[in-house]
Amino acid sequence: MTDQFRTARAVGSSVRLPSVAGALVSIAPQDGAVRALVGGYSFNASKFNRAVDMRRQPGSSFKPFVFAAALHEGWTPASLIKDEAVQLTGRQDWNPRNSDRKEMGPIRMRSALALSRNLAAINLLQSVGLEDAQNYIRAFGFDLDAMPLGLSMALGTGEMSPMKLAEGYAVFANGGFHVTPYFIQRIESGDGRVLFESRAPRSCSDCWYRYGDTSARVQGLEAGPAASQVIDPRIAYQMTSLLREVVETGTGTRAKKLNRKDIVGKTGTTNDVRDSWFAGYQADFVTIAWMGFDDFEKLGRGEEGGRAALGMWADFMGAALEDLPIAQLDPPPGMVQVRVDPTRGTETKAKSGILEMVNEEFSKALLGPEPVRIAGPTRKADTSVRRSAPRVMDDLF
Repeated sequence: MTDQFRTARAVGSSVRLPSVAGALVSIAPQDGAVRALVGGYSFNASKFNRAVDMRRQPGSSFKPFVFAAALHEGWTPASLIKDEAVQLTGRQDWNPRNSDRKEMGPIRMRSALALSRNLAAINLLQSVGLEDAQNYIRAFGFDLDAMPLGLSMALGTGEMSPMKLAEGYAVFANGGFHVTPYFIQRIESGDGRVLFESRAPRSCSDCWYRYGDTSARVQGLEAGPAASQVIDPRIAYQMTSLLREVVETGTGTRAKKLNRKDIVGKTGTTNDVRDSWFAGYQADFVTIAWMGFDDFEKLGRGEEGGRAALGMWADFMGAALEDLPIAQLDPPPGMVQVRVDPTRGTETKAKSGILEMVNEEFSKALLGPEPVRIAGPTRKADTSVRRSAPRVMDDLF
């Protein structure tokens, strides 16, 4: 593994500072208030704020936005996606693949995101359509720089800051509202006069996550105008469910050490493990963690998003949530529960079926607008995510 430390000499002493860089930002999903921000190890060593000013590829931590666009177009968490070589026209210089170099064939959307299957994500984006996906994803606050004009967008090849990624994930966390991160709540004079007070637009927090005791919430600050609702709350609910699967059985299982059922998130790792990301949230905190080298050196084996960045993320969230009860999230109106065959993605009455919440209007077309069907005996590959998924690197290829 790459040496992640260097020797730096201070006046009269010798200290060792890490040469690997890191950043973490946490915002309140209700109104975007910045709860915590670290832009590097030492301001004296580097004044560059990586949490705000850095632009790096988010890798697979960007996939949820592509999956949300698919849900908007009529796919469901039960829909089958082709985890197989992508048929590209006019491109001979790009050969995307999964991190394990294998293909699982037709796989449910839930499993595809939990296991971070690159080929499945690319095939899904190709089916949704680049222009339609980009138009939908813009609502999360991303600009064109974050959405390159190509299928590689599904793998997070755009560039953004941890703060911008937090802004996007907040839409999932608050039920579909777009809020803008801000730093200053209020400015008072020496005699207590209020010179400035933020009135940041707020989501409808009281109609989304809930605690048994409302006083337990880490509430936003002063009431502000209503934020714009940019996605269907049912999609926000389904994405939260899919991102919980990442923690339960997928690439983010190390987050289970927090022993909380209300945390969700997504790993991200770029080519050759040069960037390690974990993006996740709970009712009151949207937190993004990143690790990497400023000069784009490789982090080394074992430092993928599900390890390096997730370790930092879990340390912060463990402290932030220490005194908070588990938050509850109920399905919004307009959703129905269906029992799904874990291999075929179709409705079943068998006890082996998996329960999914889907939009009522899509309940009779679970496979989506471009159905992928399976014939023959049940395969084991897709059902593995229901038990304990094998460790899968989350590389971007």
